Amino acid sequence: MKHIYTTALLLILSCLALKAQESPRAGITGLVTDAVSGLPIDLATVYIEGTSRAVETSTNGRYSITVPADQDFTLVFSRIGYQKARAQVASMPARSTRQVDVALAPANSEIEVIVRESKILDAGIIREDVQQLKLLPTTTGNLESLLPHIALGTSSGTGGELSSQYNVRGGNYDENLVYVNDFEIYRPQLIRAGQQEGLTFPNVDLIRDLSFSS
Repeated sequence: MKHIYTTALLLILSCLALKAQESPRAGITGLVTDAVSGLPIDLATVYIEGTSRAVETSTNGRYSITVPADQDFTLVFSRIGYQKARAQVASMPARSTRQVDVALAPANSEIEVIVRESKILDAGIIREDVQQLKLLPTTTGNLESLLPHIALGTSSGTGGELSSQYNVRGGNYDENLVYVNDFEIYRPQLIRAGQQEGLTFPNVDLIRDLSFSS
């Protein structure tokens, strides 16, 4: 029993000695907000400059970090989309606390957007400018009445120029594919009724150009 007490006493003394050798610590708490809106900023990183000690702000913008006592240091606040901020903190006594609130200014991000226009080089593709098509005389004013004049391999079908029917490469009404902005216009109810998908639904004022394949 005496041996057990001696061992326990040695363990306690060792713990006290290790605790005495640890560097004195202090604590800093605070709030990180947006300098423009005043709203709290979550997930902002708060760290001691020159060290690996860091914490993140909570959903309400608050943080708490352990700092070395009896020495000056710099707290750094950073967040994606905001300018980095630094706060010089004077020496603090051990086991003391201090509040440091910081407002981060939004970063002025300028993202360059480059828009390139390329020509379609596929064989058999005819591209027509809609503004030029408006100058062509038509009997109905509909878009499909212009097809016999501009699209290679396209005829007006039966009924002559006054007909709104059209066919491409001699295909029937259910063999032609109509695409608008690369999306196929597919309405099976017209095919079941024996009707053709006309080209009167596009608004020519909203179309820049047309492409036809022959």
